Amino acid sequence: MSVVAITAELGWVEFVGRRGRGRKYDFVVEVGEGEVKTNPEEHTAWRRCGIEEVGGLEITTEGHREAVRRAFERIQAIRGGDGAGVGG
Repeated sequence: MSVVAITAELGWVEFVGRRGRGRKYDFVVEVGEGEVKTNPEEHTAWRRCGIEEVGGLEITTEGHREAVRRAFERIQAIRGGDGAGVGG
């Protein structure tokens, strides 16, 4: 899967992880067709979900959960509707 366009920049969050301090930048992107591939050192899984499922996701920090919510809100503003079918 490849990124076709970055449609929104949501900001960044500083954190302390297994490899020390870091900064995570959040974007809303439009992607092309293809298989989702993640780095196993950074991610244990991925899923496609709707905004109503965000509260129940196993997410590392509340800041990350809020970034996912902001992404859905931004997509709703761009597309209209509920943002359903957005990948994680």
